Amino acid sequence: MSAKPTMLIKIGTKSLMDNGQLSPSSFSTVASQIHALPSHRIAIISSGGIQAGKEYLGRNAKDWQAFDNYQLAGFGAKDLINHWDSALGVIGRLVAQAYFSSQDLDSRSCLYHIRHCLEGILAAGDIAIINNNDMANRKEIDLMAENRSENDELTADTAEALQPEMVAIVTDAGGVFDRDPQGRGAKLIEQLSWSRYQELLEAGQTDSGNDVRSGGIGKKLEAAFRCHRTGARVGIIPLDDIHRFAIGRPVGTLIVD
Repeated sequence: MSAKPTMLIKIGTKSLMDNGQLSPSSFSTVASQIHALPSHRIAIISSGGIQAGKEYLGRNAKDWQAFDNYQLAGFGAKDLINHWDSALGVIGRLVAQAYFSSQDLDSRSCLYHIRHCLEGILAAGDIAIINNNDMANRKEIDLMAENRSENDELTADTAEALQPEMVAIVTDAGGVFDRDPQGRGAKLIEQLSWSRYQELLEAGQTDSGNDVRSGGIGKKLEAAFRCHRTGARVGIIPLDDIHRFAIGRPVGTLIVD
């Protein structure tokens, strides 16, 4: 077991965008915070492949609407990893692309091999960029059609495999609220217990005004509680607060017993 704590960071596509496109400054925001955490081992579960594919095809005068999301993710894989390589290279960190699926982790031999690879990368001080292997496994993209966030289940499965000390789930809302945060009177839920989550389920309320029983934030919270059950400190946080979360400051919504 490493003396350095391991942090798994899950980042959704919207958190990496500005003005309708992936934003280099968003990737740099993450990199600068990682640079301030030299004593941490970091793995990032990054969405954004589909958006990167749209942008890549657009730059090459091709109609991205002619392709489905699985194909777009294939077109975007290279550019997504290049975004991370550019941002993290500035702080002297190398990136390794780790594409697998929850189904791969169901196989004991695959699980051990993936864990071995990730442990070696992190032990060297480099950053693993994890994403679902969308061409081989369509599950994560299929969940998007049900208004569920891509890679939530992969995050929980990876946490169970890697056993990190902390899991930061970065969202554009930056936490869980008692009602639509864009409406008046919305309050951030600073600590969310399982019993409080059940109350939200019964009320059918989420931070976006959707019914948690139909997907959306509900599935994200299910994944967060799965991560919490591994013993990790888990938070649903804004992009700008990764460093503060890592050093134990109260930010966003902390998942508790």
